[in-house]
Amino acid sequence: QAISGGRFVLGIGAGWNEEEYLAYGWPYPSARVRIAQLAEAIQLIRAMWTEAPASYHGQYYQVANAYNEPRSGEKYLLRVVAQHADWWNYGFRDAESYTHKQAVLKEHCREVGRDYEEITQVIRAGILIAESETALKQLRGQPHVRPMGDGGITGTPEQVTEMLLGIIEQGAGRLTVHFVDSPG
Repeated sequence: QAISGGRFVLGIGAGWNEEEYLAYGWPYPSARVRIAQLAEAIQLIRAMWTEAPASYHGQYYQVANAYNEPRSGEKYLLRVVAQHADWWNYGFRDAESYTHKQAVLKEHCREVGRDYEEITQVIRAGILIAESETALKQLRGQPHVRPMGDGGITGTPEQVTEMLLGIIEQGAGRLTVHFVDSPG
């Protein structure tokens, strides 16, 4: 974030393209292993971004007393948004986290003399819809459904509609959604 002026966005996944693995001479593990590696990678990255030194000991990745300086974080990114951005792109996890980030951004706006309302909030969210809770549970277990991590919007059509309207009422000016059960 320090080098990019707060514009860096890390987007990682579980690795779906076998051709890319093979091109680098890496074995292409099963989806279960790739997802486990992704989970560990996220934990390791978060540790590297928030702890100094950071240690992580997983099945696939290990570091001991490692440093990642300068570290990223909401204090820097949201301050840059307050100072310079017209839009703020936020990956939705849940309403409480969104409320917290909004409060941090409002405080930074106040500190730099910026009108918080000038910044368009763009909310990115993964969505999974099913006709019932039972159908939703069954759908989550299907191999074509991408993992949603620790957030996203799930439910019946009515529940998802209510959640999206709540996000808009909370301040989102734009929504960018992806349906986690869509192909590709």
